[in-house]
Amino acid sequence: MLLGDLIHRNRKLFPENTAYIFEGQRFTWTEADKRINQLANALLGLGVKREDHVVILSKNCHQYIETYFGCARSASICTAINYRLTPRELQYVIENSEAKIVIVSDEFLDAIEEVRPRLKNAEHYICIGQAPEGMLNYEELIARAPTEAPEVEQHEDDVVLQMYTSGTTGIPKGAMLTHRNLITNSIGCSFGMQFQPGDCILMVAPLYHMAAGMVTLSTIVQGGPILLHRDFNPMAILDDMEGGQVTLVLLIPVMVNFLLQM
Repeated sequence: MLLGDLIHRNRKLFPENTAYIFEGQRFTWTEADKRINQLANALLGLGVKREDHVVILSKNCHQYIETYFGCARSASICTAINYRLTPRELQYVIENSEAKIVIVSDEFLDAIEEVRPRLKNAEHYICIGQAPEGMLNYEELIARAPTEAPEVEQHEDDVVLQMYTSGTTGIPKGAMLTHRNLITNSIGCSFGMQFQPGDCILMVAPLYHMAAGMVTLSTIVQGGPILLHRDFNPMAILDDMEGGQVTLVLLIPVMVNFLLQM
C-alpha cells in the first residue's frame, strides 16, 4: 500500500465526507483527491522525477497536506522544513536535501529570497498565496493540471517523506521515511490511540513535526476530517472545541497549560 492510496480509498468510501477544513474552506475527499492529483501532475510537468525532493516551508494549511500526498503521487519526496529556522539554517537544509522544488507560503518569502541566490539545486519556486515575480502561484499551477492520478512507478519501500532533526547535538539530519513506514505507523497509531471513524482532529501542532504528521495520517486512516489551525490562537481553539465537531486535539504541554489558565 502506498501513501497516496489512503486518499483514494477515502474518496471511494466517503466521497462527500469532509477531508479537511482550513479557515472556512471545506474540502471533501473527492475534492482532496482531485487537488492532490493536480499537484502531482503539476510537479511532474515541472520536470520532477522519481525520488526528487520537494521542500515545503509553511505554517499549517490545506496545501501542506496536499503537498504530503502530491509528492507521494508523483513519486517524489516531501521535505518538511521547520519555519522557525534562521535563513542560514534554511539554506543548509534545502541544499542538504538537494531539493528541486521549493514550495513556500508568502509569509516566509523574505527568508527564501535571502537564501535563493545560494541554492544550487532548486529549479522552481511555488508560492502559497501572493506569488512575486519569478515564482509560480500554487493555486494557478494546479488549476491547469489534470485531475486524474498520474501513472508513475512506485514501491512501498520508496522514500516518500523527509523530516530533519532539530540539530541540538550537531547539524540537522534528514530522516528518510518510506510509504511502508508511514502506512504501518499510522495504522498502529490509529488503533493504539483508539481513533474512531468520524473522529475530527483539531490540528494546530506544526505539520513539519512528526507528531503532527503522524496524528494527521492516523485520522486519515479512519476517514475522519482534519480541522487545521495556522497558529496557536487559544480563543479560536476553544471556540472550535466547544463547537461540537472536534473529538480529538493534539496539543503540547505549554498549549494545554495556556488553555487551562484562561
